[in-house]
Amino acid sequence: MNYFKDKKNIAILTLIILIILVTIFVIISFKKNTKSEVNNLVPKNFKGQVIDDNIHIPNTTVISNTDGEVVPRGEYSVKLQPQSETEQAYVLKAKLTLKEAYGLADIAAIKWAGDSKLVFIKSNGALGLDGRSSSWQIVFSSDQNKRAYEVIISADQIVSAKEVDSLIDGFDLPANWYDSYEAIASLRIDPQFAGDTISAISFYYSGAEKSWAYGIASGDKTTAMWVK
Repeated sequence: MNYFKDKKNIAILTLIILIILVTIFVIISFKKNTKSEVNNLVPKNFKGQVIDDNIHIPNTTVISNTDGEVVPRGEYSVKLQPQSETEQAYVLKAKLTLKEAYGLADIAAIKWAGDSKLVFIKSNGALGLDGRSSSWQIVFSSDQNKRAYEVIISADQIVSAKEVDSLIDGFDLPANWYDSYEAIASLRIDPQFAGDTISAISFYYSGAEKSWAYGIASGDKTTAMWVK
């Protein structure tokens, strides 16, 4: 116990304890503030699932003409036809619909190449029934640059924009292009999807059908809807 008889050692020990206590207090305060911020974003009296997903920027090195037709299952599944308030979902970072994401990305794409055309758009994060996703992946092509251009949006901001060394085809958009929420709404009123969920969506051009289409990951299947 000679250690504690030394006033210098006691002072050091006291300082260490104070530092630990302050650190614990800061961590607890941060967690409380974060929880409070999240609660402020969620609609009042909401009783369903609150999704606050982490956005992952894909490490894209190559893109093919058929990549848009592939709709991987998303990390979060949302009931298409919720039967109660507890079955509803609210995606915190979901700010833009698919068409709104295109509008934001298209500005960057035109700066990249004046002849840029859309190849596909995919949800890159959690997807809500309102057609909004927490993140979007938008790919363009340019005959002039002979490359692809990938834009990643998180919430309502571009967080990544890069060239990809792939020569792929882009296409003119259809005149009657409806938005992601309208595509999802068509499933929400269909009785055959009563027990299904959605987790991802893609908007792409089908070379075989010569048409743009929506692909929606509904449960364990992908449902396609043509946009002429």
